[in-house]
Amino acid sequence: MAEKGSVTLNDVAAEAGVSTASVSRVLNMNSRISSATRERVMEAVRKLGYDASSITRKAAVLSQSPARTYRFEMLLCPMSEQKDLLLLEFYRDIIAGIQTVLLERGNAVLSTCTLPADPASHENRMVVNRLLEADVVFVMGHQGLRPDFFDPVLEKGIPVITIGRKSSDRRINTVELDDFDASQRFVRYLARLGYRRLGVLDVKASSVFQRRRLAAMLAAQEETDLEPVVCCTADSTEERDIRLAFARWFKAGNRPECMIATHFQAAVVLYDFLREHGLHCPEDMGIVTFDAKAVMLPGIDVVFTGYETCPHVLGEKAARRAFELLNPVCRDNRSHRILIPLRFREGNSVKGKTK
Repeated sequence: MAEKGSVTLNDVAAEAGVSTASVSRVLNMNSRISSATRERVMEAVRKLGYDASSITRKAAVLSQSPARTYRFEMLLCPMSEQKDLLLLEFYRDIIAGIQTVLLERGNAVLSTCTLPADPASHENRMVVNRLLEADVVFVMGHQGLRPDFFDPVLEKGIPVITIGRKSSDRRINTVELDDFDASQRFVRYLARLGYRRLGVLDVKASSVFQRRRLAAMLAAQEETDLEPVVCCTADSTEERDIRLAFARWFKAGNRPECMIATHFQAAVVLYDFLREHGLHCPEDMGIVTFDAKAVMLPGIDVVFTGYETCPHVLGEKAARRAFELLNPVCRDNRSHRILIPLRFREGNSVKGKTK
């Protein structure tokens, strides 16, 4: 058994095979949780020795108190190949950031629901009805949303906060990464190192922030003496499709000096692909990535240079903005756009070619 202080909410969620949001709902004595899930979570708590006493005591007090408990709803809008956004570490970390603030405040619970693929379906109407019962609505993913989707929610006065993407609707608050600035800094950094031919991974059904990154890179490239940035387009974010895209690229003889990956796992796929073809990073090709991690994985001899995307901070900022919007004393109804800067982390996956 691990020491109690070393066990986290994420550890309990992994052991029970559920999301951190589900663990939080169980510990906060939320009635909207199945008995089977509750049993799995409590068994994981006992097995790992997680100290949930402070949370359960707080939940018990709140259950006896007339004070208001707010209901936050998270709407997940995955791309077709993603199915469940919470299978992805980036989105799980955003949820964990929100839960951090909710546990501090002790007067709100978070539930999640997923946007159905068919906007005219009965399930879609059920999702809208569910959002109409919330005090605040968070949104992640943003795929397949109609421009007027949130009209009933906003007309009822329920705040909507999108996470990771700026909304064109001025009534909606946004908390997002400053991808544009980081993307331009990437290009300038590589230009200073002496790279002239850069490549970037793109995805056919790319998200808004991926398209924004590419636009920023192209704008920065025009400021330098770099050759035009070359795109490697994959059919999806699945590892198999990324590998196939690299294979087509290499076969066409279109290999750049340095590759900018959209996410950490894509950088790993490219690294493995290079080794399988007798090439090495950074000697034969440099690799930099968004979502960089300060780790050296088994079988990988480099730490990737890149930007940390700080999803936990995104979640915390979104939750704190939600409570600001719910404060009846100093409520600011104006929509805010909160930009989170990305942190640069220098590894050894590019050659020092400084002129």
